[in-house]
Amino acid sequence: MMLDTDMFANRPLNADLLQRCARTGVGAFDISDQEFSAYGNARVIFDLETVAGRPLLNPRWFGGELLLASAAFIEELVPHARECFHRYVGTMQQLNHHGDEVFMSAALNLLGEQGHQVIDVGAYRLVGRHWSGNTHRDLRWFRGCALLHLPGCKELLERQARHDTFSAARLWHVLVVMHSVNRLVWPLRQWVRARRRARSRDGRVDVLVVECNANRLASLCDALKSRGVGAVHATTGDDALDASRELCPQVIVVSSPLGVPGAADMLDALHGCADVSHRPIMMARSVDDTRVEWTRWDGWFPRSTDTDEVAWVVVGILGK
Repeated sequence: MMLDTDMFANRPLNADLLQRCARTGVGAFDISDQEFSAYGNARVIFDLETVAGRPLLNPRWFGGELLLASAAFIEELVPHARECFHRYVGTMQQLNHHGDEVFMSAALNLLGEQGHQVIDVGAYRLVGRHWSGNTHRDLRWFRGCALLHLPGCKELLERQARHDTFSAARLWHVLVVMHSVNRLVWPLRQWVRARRRARSRDGRVDVLVVECNANRLASLCDALKSRGVGAVHATTGDDALDASRELCPQVIVVSSPLGVPGAADMLDALHGCADVSHRPIMMARSVDDTRVEWTRWDGWFPRSTDTDEVAWVVVGILGK
């Protein structure tokens, strides 16, 4: 059994389930429902199939917090995982997810399509991934899990580790309190975000960032916001067109590829905007440093351009 470090043992492991996994050779934690809903089916499947190197019949995403595997299964898994890892490294700039889950999930999908049964240990509550305040599952569901993964509670685990002895009951009590408080705060957060979106529609926002890669998106948005720029983002072509119509940005920064709308499409979308007196500045970031055929764009950055440099150029445009 391979485990992440931000987990704790809440109950004894189910011996019958361990025997089932031993017979098939593998047990993994299928979190496809969480990934698909959070990032969209198309983006998750694109990552899996890109790293797998082929279309998948039934793409599934497996969490990296736990893997049960026999020695015989590992001998089959490692060559597939190595090939998927090399494809992952070669296509990293195109992917939304960065980390071991994507190439391990791709390898498990390939073995699954070869006839290997992969037991979903989450269905048996061997493991649960818990975020404080989430509504994905009732807290009582997690109470019955043998192992709990707490990716959002690393500081809590650090404090608990300072005690001379570990108490699962003490840790669970703190989780219940945190969860209850966050469940109360969550509607307030949603209301505040809705108010901010409503205010942003009253006037033009500074920048619309269109980017399908979560890491690059977060990096550029953080760089802009740290310079006092009001930035909103879109991750799909349709969302970008809707944001152009509703928010009338002063600057639009678009990264290729993956169905990003062209400059003409985005400018056409602005006809539905309440304020079209000022055409936005259209900036493009190319997928590689050799693509410069952006004839309808006002400016162009090679993809290798540092994020801070892009942010400073945008700030300069807004200053003008």
